[in-house]
Amino acid sequence: MKRVEKTEHKNISLNFPKLEKCCEELLNEDEKAYLFPILVDWTGSDVNAALWLKSETISAFGGQTGLEVCRSHNSENFVHYIQHIEIGGFA
Repeated sequence: MKRVEKTEHKNISLNFPKLEKCCEELLNEDEKAYLFPILVDWTGSDVNAALWLKSETISAFGGQTGLEVCRSHNSENFVHYIQHIEIGGFA
């Protein structure tokens, strides 16, 4: 995972307030810095990305949403899942 400076972490939270509120302490700062821009790019906005995390079920995680996966202390696996899709893997 890309190393991100602390100032970039602060900007992540400021630039993606809906995602920050949605995820709060479920993701660490490196995970947020990686995931938030990707999810916004895929969904079109911070609001849509937060809605996707809350509502879109993921068959690879037994029908859980991304938020549910992170709530069950599986955020690292969720990040790997997103990385897999980003490099062209199947969802």
